[in-house]
Amino acid sequence: MPAFQKVCPSCMGSVHVRKSKCPCGHSFSTKPKLILKSENAMKSIERRRNSMAECQARKRTNETVEKSESRKRANVQCHARKRANETVEESESRKRANVECHARKRANETVEESEGRKRANVECHARKRTNETVEESESRKRANVECHARKRTNETVEKSESRKRANVECHARKRANETVEESESRKRANVECHARKRTNETVEESESRKRANVECHARKRANETVEESESRKRANVECHARKRANETLHQFQKRKQANLECQTHKRNQQTPLQSVIQSFIVKTKQGPDCVCKSCHRLVYKQSVVNLSVCKYVKASPELLSKVFDPEFKYSSHGGQEWVCKTCHAALTCGKMPTQAIANAVADPGGIVRFRTKPPFSAQYLPNLQPLLNSQTGTMELHRETISRLLRDQLNQNWGGPSIVYS
Repeated sequence: MPAFQKVCPSCMGSVHVRKSKCPCGHSFSTKPKLILKSENAMKSIERRRNSMAECQARKRTNETVEKSESRKRANVQCHARKRANETVEESESRKRANVECHARKRANETVEESEGRKRANVECHARKRTNETVEESESRKRANVECHARKRTNETVEKSESRKRANVECHARKRANETVEESESRKRANVECHARKRTNETVEESESRKRANVECHARKRANETVEESESRKRANVECHARKRANETLHQFQKRKQANLECQTHKRNQQTPLQSVIQSFIVKTKQGPDCVCKSCHRLVYKQSVVNLSVCKYVKASPELLSKVFDPEFKYSSHGGQEWVCKTCHAALTCGKMPTQAIANAVADPGGIVRFRTKPPFSAQYLPNLQPLLNSQTGTMELHRETISRLLRDQLNQNWGGPSIVYS
């Protein structure tokens, strides 16, 4: 085919390159493109492009600020006019060509050029965002969210992990160089952003977010070391202390009311009898082998917490050294140090535990004291009473009757000795 001929995609006929319409009725684009297959022609095009780029670079080095701004505005308007009239296919082709062009440039650039380009992009984005309206800002954010969503749906697991690692490293670098004011401003912006998102989310989205947070925290805590765990706990205690020190009376009352409602909701939940019995059997399956460092009692695993002295910020160092005797060493469950929840609650408030060995009221006899009865508290009895009433047909049952029923079923399922509740 001659070089001045082009092919019509509709009838596959030959048409002159200057003609914009084929005899069959097909209309070509306003700017016909020549298909040059010669290597010499491609090399000449590359030379022409390079010479034009060098010419433009020389012009831009000598132009003033006003001329540069005027040129940029003219380019933006020209590109806007072109993009307003282009089809979907032309838009996709242009975007692909831009991506390939940027990839070629970045592959050959040095570290200094890369840093300069990134700084220029940041400054350019900052200038654009300072002059944009609220509607433009919202539209840009929505477009960014949609673009990221499209990219993440098509990325592989390796790309996703690499992206997350890169984001973490990028955030770490930024936070290492930011000032106190920038850090506070970032935290406030994050809090406001999360508040806006949560006000518009549905119940399903809220539940899904909470489950994802719980799973994420569980994964992090499963892989953290003892030092990281202690550091996290200290940071949480300090964060809660700062929040409570700066909260108003209304916030204090609101927090107390929320805590009270949460505790009331948990206590009022009706638990079936078989579930309570099965839970008791599971929790007491392994005998009391956790030694409290404060009262030296043998208690069950569910009644103790890991000993962490940094939690007791209200307790004085003298009180802690008196309660936790360093000479008392006992190989407890899992080789860890434990403190029972009774002593833990007292120390959290900065008080001397009532059952502590260091307390003068406590019984000083014996290094390890055993519990005299199983830790099956009577708090389950009010929850079990309506179920037992419906099963037996009796309107009221005394504690002795309920204890006898529980004792019989526990002895039958557990197979242990007779248990007598007082």
